[in-house]
Amino acid sequence: MPSPFSGPNANELINLFLSAPLLGAGFFRLTASGKNQIIRSMKKRPLSGKIVLGVVMLTLLGPGPGAAGERSPLPVVRPNFEIGRSAHRGASHYAPENTIPAYLKAVEQGYQWIEIDVRYSKDGAPVLHHDSWTLRSSLVALPVRAMTYSRLKKLNAGIWYGPKFRDARIPSLEEALSALSGKVNLYLDLKEPPQPELIRLLKKYGFYPDHVLVLGNQNGPKFLEFEPEAKYLAKPGSIRDIDRLLREYPSLFALNVGCQVLTPEMVDAAHARGVLVFSNVINLMPWQTRDCMHYPILYGADVTQIDNLRVFNEVVEEIRREQEVRP
Repeated sequence: MPSPFSGPNANELINLFLSAPLLGAGFFRLTASGKNQIIRSMKKRPLSGKIVLGVVMLTLLGPGPGAAGERSPLPVVRPNFEIGRSAHRGASHYAPENTIPAYLKAVEQGYQWIEIDVRYSKDGAPVLHHDSWTLRSSLVALPVRAMTYSRLKKLNAGIWYGPKFRDARIPSLEEALSALSGKVNLYLDLKEPPQPELIRLLKKYGFYPDHVLVLGNQNGPKFLEFEPEAKYLAKPGSIRDIDRLLREYPSLFALNVGCQVLTPEMVDAAHARGVLVFSNVINLMPWQTRDCMHYPILYGADVTQIDNLRVFNEVVEEIRREQEVRP
């Protein structure tokens, strides 16, 4: 295991400059490359399946699919105007990422899912923080793992957001679960190997098993060692990978597919096997974001992970107008 005192990686340093609101504000702009061609091509496609919001919400919020042999095909809707929304680190365009204000704002805005990043303090407390160091969030150049929870709580996690958020702090997992219980589903990004305390807290606050999804990164399989039936989100390299993933992960709930590589064929193949599709529109340059938001809607993905709900809602309305569908 790398030392907790190794320096922040290159991505964290880049993020310091790209994701700070004071530096990134004002860069969103309309782009048209590829969008009109996609919309024209989708107009020619017949809509495959009809589905009402109640069925969508049952699929997104209810128990996950069973083993591969028990799965039923899922309908495909194109365009999917009722696509679920997942807030990347909370509503981070309105409040500091991975803080209680950002999570509560996401609930207020109607997100069905919130993605959270779990790490551990020096004394073993599960805390919510994306980077391994606190440099980008708090301008304190120390690793999360090197500080006790009481020390982490003293850092100002709202430093980029001005006086309104001067009291924002790095939350413990339990604080967030207590604030969000019964309000939203969680999309769990485990930045470190899970500990039994994590599972205990998810159960205590009613998230596990039905309202938490585990991202299939390097630590995801370790969660399955504790809870083999946990809803699992795996990333396919191609359509051919879906069957392999179903064999490897019987509790596979959804595919994790970036918006830039998402295709209608991927959605069709996943749904034919009873697997949902989550599509990310995150970590892009601002001028790429609006165009990429079109793909999950037009191709019929089930949930999209986004950073900015206002821009996403504008894109939905653009597509409605282009499709000549009344709101």
